Amino acid sequence: MAAKSVKPAAAVEAYFAELGRIRATGGATGELSYHPALGTLLNAVGAALKPKVFCVGELADQGAGHPDFGLYAAKQIQKGRPREGQTPERGAVEVKPAEDDAWLTAGSAQVSRYRGRYGLVLATNLRDFVLVGEDAAGRPARLEAFRLAGSAEEFWRRIGTPRAFARDVGAGLGEYLARALSHRAALAEPKDLAWLLALRRIAANLEGQGLGALAGARVKQAATERVFGFEIMPAPFVVAHLQVGLTMRDLDAPLTEDGTERAGVFLTNALTGWEPHTNKPLPFPELEEERDRADRVKQNRPILVILGNPPYNGFAGMAVDE
Repeated sequence: MAAKSVKPAAAVEAYFAELGRIRATGGATGELSYHPALGTLLNAVGAALKPKVFCVGELADQGAGHPDFGLYAAKQIQKGRPREGQTPERGAVEVKPAEDDAWLTAGSAQVSRYRGRYGLVLATNLRDFVLVGEDAAGRPARLEAFRLAGSAEEFWRRIGTPRAFARDVGAGLGEYLARALSHRAALAEPKDLAWLLALRRIAANLEGQGLGALAGARVKQAATERVFGFEIMPAPFVVAHLQVGLTMRDLDAPLTEDGTERAGVFLTNALTGWEPHTNKPLPFPELEEERDRADRVKQNRPILVILGNPPYNGFAGMAVDE
């Protein structure tokens, strides 16, 4: 399947509408009939990635069985004779009926075989998505999940109004799938993934969803709760806050002036504070508060992607082991 780049909410709405049409015929199977709709959604999300990602249905048996889809990066398209047995760079997809439990599927022996062969598996029952891979120690792990509805009944009921359903969950599902399809991306430059995390990119993803003023609120939530920055030098730290503040003003969702809202950018050493430790006192209480806020993010918030600007060194007094 091929797809042009479309906005996530539009792609999700089309996915919901197609599922509804297929089910309304009364002639669909539990899962196979819905594969084309899911494949179109995955291709629509993949077309907006850098590099692009596309799916191949009914993947050939490469020693672990037949996953429903393989997720290939565009660079894997070969000129001339195809490379036989080339494994999908971004993993495999296993689809089950909406009535099944995607979390049980994610822990099944079938998905375990696929994970061992392809590294990543996106398990789904059309309404729940669970990405299965490895943790930092190389052990099988559920990396991230996204839920559209708590039951098959609720899912099919909401499918009946695809535009309203997509308005509520389209941006979130689109962002989740973009992360899932980008999980094993090899980055040559920070800009290759930065497009997925900048505030203005988030704003662009929300365009056309009919959110009105709520779009700015969603971006503000990202600026204060989802996108974090650590800067050790005061001048760039101030400039970063200025830029975020100006961006939010341009989006008609300015941060409050009373100090109750702030960008998630902290004056701190990015290389320290990731493990609990006894902090040395700092000369000003404001600096201690800033350090403590940064440490809470480092130690308690789930971090999906880290972008940095090497080379790194110990000029700031960082211990060699740390």
